[in-house]
Amino acid sequence: MPVKHTLTIAFATIALGACGAAASDSRTTTSSNLDSPPVDTSEDAAPSQKRLANTSQKRLAERVSRHTISLAPSTVAIDGYLASFAMYADLPKGGGRLGWNAKDTLHISRVDTNYQKTGNDYTLPGYVVAQLLPLPDDTLLVAAVKKAPGMSLFNSFKSDLALDLIRLDAENKELFRTRVTGGHGTGPGNVWHSYSPTSGIALAHHSGQIGVFLQVSKNFGKSAASPDTHQGDLFAVLDMQGGIDESRTVLWSASHSTMPKLAATKAGGFVTVTSGDSYPFGIFAIHRDTKKQNILWPEKDQQTPAVKAKNRLTTGAGSLCGLTAVGNDLVATVGTSKVLPNIYNETKRQVLLLRFDETTQNVQRTWLSKPLGKGAGCPYSAALGNQLLVGWSMSSERSNPQQASLLLVDPSGTVVDQAIDIPYALGTHMSEFFNFANGDVGWTVVDYNADSVEVFRVAR
Repeated sequence: MPVKHTLTIAFATIALGACGAAASDSRTTTSSNLDSPPVDTSEDAAPSQKRLANTSQKRLAERVSRHTISLAPSTVAIDGYLASFAMYADLPKGGGRLGWNAKDTLHISRVDTNYQKTGNDYTLPGYVVAQLLPLPDDTLLVAAVKKAPGMSLFNSFKSDLALDLIRLDAENKELFRTRVTGGHGTGPGNVWHSYSPTSGIALAHHSGQIGVFLQVSKNFGKSAASPDTHQGDLFAVLDMQGGIDESRTVLWSASHSTMPKLAATKAGGFVTVTSGDSYPFGIFAIHRDTKKQNILWPEKDQQTPAVKAKNRLTTGAGSLCGLTAVGNDLVATVGTSKVLPNIYNETKRQVLLLRFDETTQNVQRTWLSKPLGKGAGCPYSAALGNQLLVGWSMSSERSNPQQASLLLVDPSGTVVDQAIDIPYALGTHMSEFFNFANGDVGWTVVDYNADSVEVFRVAR
């Protein structure tokens, strides 16, 4: 029988300076010695950049392949909602796994090297797949969201959403199931998961430890008649048997925390990054082992009451779309504006790379694009060898074909290969970037009411 655990949350806070600003060490940086110029991929680019774009377009395009996984006669659906999502994971020896939902049932399907389903699915009625993490011992960690009967998945302030972490072996048999949060109702003092498709939960692993960082809601009200619900985040660490180290659990490191990201450092620690719109405001990084912390973006001169007032309950200092360990440092990718406030769907948003070290101190900022335009998608990223692949859709409209851009960037922020256009490669219904076991980068795309999932793969 699988082992079952439940997390008992002790409310904890990250130490902050005055007015909610993140405490910092003595090392300081300024925008003048951090910012790099944007890459120009437009028609009026300099001739040298045009030549680089033209030649590298072919090189990068040849490395992209597209594969279809058929689910027929089933179709992918979540909660009757039009948007559908699927996630792929590549185990070191056990092949691929596809996480998807058929109406109200979670499925984990085994996939062979030809991208064909094989064997029986692991199924879990009443759950939605939210994230997958392949582990070094050829097992799979599944983040699964359970909603209360009759409650909407997409109204997280009123719906008691529970998050379970489930570990499956190579045969899709359950090894443990651990309840991280939720399942106790939305009454005063209770905490539950705040659902966001593909971006509300982050998982990472190192040295026999599993880290999870997720959006949560908490009712701070004093009575059932006067609810006072707010969104924050929760960080927890589990062992490989599903037991939770409650001494390391932290609730609420940023108010209105969105798009939580988590990575294991080269030295073996966990670093979280989130976009908070207040307490603190900004792209906020914390090393969960050393407790070092820093606001990576914006600079203090843009952390003004006027900016914060306009950014409340939107995207804070930007849309945080990727976090990747590159060498001894980490790189976060953000869709934001150089001059805040950064209003959702703002036409002035650009792709910003934030490179920082394991002490969370800024190393370099690189603006990778001119303004993306209205409706441009999140700039996702993942390591591709010793470089970084960054990609985003040019529009949220499902035009025919939809255009997307890919950039290959070295650790210094220099573009190695320019953007290319791939039809339907990055859409509204895509997963975040992930790594295959051999280091390739991939992502999945699902169309409306689809009976198949597209897997895109960029070879090293």
